[in-house]
Amino acid sequence: MTNSVSPSLNKSPKAINPSAVASLIFTSLRPHFFFLSGTAGLAGIMLGYNEAPLWKAIVSFIVLFFSYGSAQMLDDLFDLEADKINAPERPLASGELPLKTGIIVVGALMAIIFAALFVVNWLCCVVAAVGGIVSFTYSKFKGIPHLGHIWSGILMGFTTLLGAVSVSEYTSLSQLLDFPPKVWLGVAIAIITFSGFTLVSYFKDVIGDHQAGYFTLPVKIGPERAAYHTLVYPALALIVGLLLTKPLFLKLFPTHTTLDTSFIFFYLLGIVMFIKSCHTVISIPVEDGPYDALVWACRSSAMIYLSLAIGESGTLGVLALLLCFSIMEWFIRHTEGLRQL
Repeated sequence: MTNSVSPSLNKSPKAINPSAVASLIFTSLRPHFFFLSGTAGLAGIMLGYNEAPLWKAIVSFIVLFFSYGSAQMLDDLFDLEADKINAPERPLASGELPLKTGIIVVGALMAIIFAALFVVNWLCCVVAAVGGIVSFTYSKFKGIPHLGHIWSGILMGFTTLLGAVSVSEYTSLSQLLDFPPKVWLGVAIAIITFSGFTLVSYFKDVIGDHQAGYFTLPVKIGPERAAYHTLVYPALALIVGLLLTKPLFLKLFPTHTTLDTSFIFFYLLGIVMFIKSCHTVISIPVEDGPYDALVWACRSSAMIYLSLAIGESGTLGVLALLLCFSIMEWFIRHTEGLRQL
């Protein structure tokens, strides 16, 4: 008599490699983008700093540094179908990282972020909750040609605002209006810069976005025409940045202080990088052009945010710039083969 065993019972369960899963999660967080939310948050901390305990500044910077990674992973959960075309090598799109794991990780990160912000200043949780609504609704607005990328920019503006709130003594939303003008100008710069960054990012995703029903500007009017729209954002950033220079700022706000003039060089350097990004996507709006343009947009955003920190504290700001760019460039080089950011 022969004993027969079901083939399925002979199979051993697939072993789970914790280090491999951790690596996939880290990749999904897109670590090169940590430096965008980190520098935007640092700008807010420096602009709003008012003799707050140092630990609050440190904790809020760490939280804001990693916050955009969780937002990117959340975006990937909503954009799975588009990413299967635009970025099939991403862990969630490829199926290497299970959807359930992605949801658990995003939920855990959100809980950690809100808990840390509550310890720093409970008002941060209120501001972060509004920013969270912006993040959750982004996929709905992404399909509106002239609004999707601006909606993303608003989210980065909340990062700068959170930085300022975290080192303030404010305990009510109405008190936010008491922030000095330079804080709100910094928030405006964060929104404008990142709106342009996001618009540039859309050019590499035209095929997938079109099939997924996201009528971004490059999808709606075509990459060649849409490329010229990117120039609006360095122009707007330049105008708002000029308002922070002493001659103009003191005319508008004579009772307030502005940034040290040392910020101007780095700010203008960031604008030049921004224009380089626009020129690249205008010259080559398809194939490799959008990736190269996005790399320049990434550098530009970080440089502009860090220039605001330099204007508040030259030495600390320059040290942050050197550290940020050395690590960010390392991540960019090591992901260059994927042609995806």
